[in-house]
Amino acid sequence: MTQRVYKVALIDIDGVINHATRFSERYSAKYGVPIEKMLPFFKGQFQDCLVGERDLKEILPNYFEDWSWKGTVDELLDYWFAGEINPDKDVMQLIKDLHAKGVKTVGASNQERYRMNYLREALHLDDYMETSYSSAEVGSLKPEPEFYQYILNELAVKPEEVVYWDDDINNVASARDLGIKSYRFTNKQDFMRQFKECFPE
Repeated sequence: MTQRVYKVALIDIDGVINHATRFSERYSAKYGVPIEKMLPFFKGQFQDCLVGERDLKEILPNYFEDWSWKGTVDELLDYWFAGEINPDKDVMQLIKDLHAKGVKTVGASNQERYRMNYLREALHLDDYMETSYSSAEVGSLKPEPEFYQYILNELAVKPEEVVYWDDDINNVASARDLGIKSYRFTNKQDFMRQFKECFPE
């Protein structure tokens, strides 16, 4: 049987490369603010930020009173973003090795623009990824098929030329429906095995 040749390894960032406790959980525990008080933000205007329709720095001050935050917007973002950096170095190395062999390794993440830029720097994504796409740049969220179709168009590849990993089963299912070979990331060991099967030496 002929080995299928993949041109692109499409990889989710949070949940595959990066593993961290959610900002709302850390903030609630540290400052004694019930998570329920934070949900209107995350279920409301933050969703607009995720698709690039609003600016996070402009809307956050609207929630300072409910969150009992006394600092600046930038100080809050520093606490938020820095506390969510916890990369898996083994996973990163595997991607680096593949990138060094000439395979296009590409990031795909539901992110507003400030955190996406932070992730690119903190995780050094540009060192081992051809490029990375955020929902804010694409204008749609995973698992919407438009998200994946945008990336396919940008990279000028067919669905069958892409293999994809994501920790969210809904994202995986949506990509599969488009014809992209997709795996749900559950643990590092399975990921490494799948990775080597798709990209043998």
